[in-house]
Amino acid sequence: MLHIPRVQSGQRFQIPAALVNAVADLDRASRENRWGSAREAIRDAPQATVVKVKNLTGAARSRFSVLGIEDPMVDPSTDQAAALHDVKITGETPALADHLGKFCILLQPLGANEVGDAVVAGVTWAQVDMDAGTGGTGPSAETLTEAQADALTESQADAMTEGLAAVDSDYVDIADGETDHLVPRSNGCARILWSADTTGVVWAIIRIGNPKVEGVPPRKFELKDTLTPGGTATAYQMPWSGSAYVTDTSEEFEVVDTLGTYRGRAKGTEHGSYGEAAWSEEAQRWEITQIEPHALRIKCQVDMGSGLSTTDSTITVDNVLIMQPTGAILLAEVTEIDNNFDWEADDDARVDAVWDEAAQAWSPTQVKCKAGS
Repeated sequence: MLHIPRVQSGQRFQIPAALVNAVADLDRASRENRWGSAREAIRDAPQATVVKVKNLTGAARSRFSVLGIEDPMVDPSTDQAAALHDVKITGETPALADHLGKFCILLQPLGANEVGDAVVAGVTWAQVDMDAGTGGTGPSAETLTEAQADALTESQADAMTEGLAAVDSDYVDIADGETDHLVPRSNGCARILWSADTTGVVWAIIRIGNPKVEGVPPRKFELKDTLTPGGTATAYQMPWSGSAYVTDTSEEFEVVDTLGTYRGRAKGTEHGSYGEAAWSEEAQRWEITQIEPHALRIKCQVDMGSGLSTTDSTITVDNVLIMQPTGAILLAEVTEIDNNFDWEADDDARVDAVWDEAAQAWSPTQVKCKAGS
């Protein structure tokens, strides 16, 4: 054991080599301990890109699996100190309606209900089904409920069921119900930095939190109010639910018919006119680009017990059917048509009529002649 004697000020003494070495060792140990503590603090500090996630998918998941981000494991309103100590979240099986742009990649295998590390932002490995973006494997017509399908025009149904066709394969996001891989999406929140191939399910290096920068996307809507040519109307937004565009009556906005060519039905006992609007940066407003067409030609039947006479100013009708254009809707229930040509007909006689835009009324073009006339 090294003995270090005490000395007085001004006293001459010889410093042993062993003493110098001991002091050097003590200094080195102090430095290493100081930097080691700093490294420990950095390692233990909460990370913005890697967080703890609890696997709530109901099954074991392998490393690099995709989980949809749900809720914090600890609610700040319940235990603020524990919640804010670091970020811990729960992860579910990805669902388009809830997790588009909200997912993480596991950095370790996790059993059901186990907690481990996951990447929520930054660069990581992941698997991508490159074919999903070009093979039309998105939602199909079969995923719509009967009620939803009945409420759509043919053109709307086609637009809703295009799936993932023709998307930009440089960007990826979740696939509905898939934990094994991501799929190309033009609005994906992750960008592919490198991929092993351009077809099939391949390994790729992606950067999460790198969405494609584009203009404001168009909005699907359902009219809340009646729209007249050149007018403005309040509409409800129709966000994508994962299988169809569904009206959200809590989200209203104004749409404008800039071209003065559209008429639209207000939402009531029947659905309001469906349409799409684009944001005009110059005018700072949502301008209608397409809308369900309203009927221009109909056929119906006289609904007058004693028949139609030339002195009747209007024709009471029922059994109205839309003839043109395809996919059109009636702006209002048709029960009367002007008898502006003094027609005469039996009860239940067929009546053909066209929409008179100038008069904003239905005008008969043909009425089946009265029997014996």
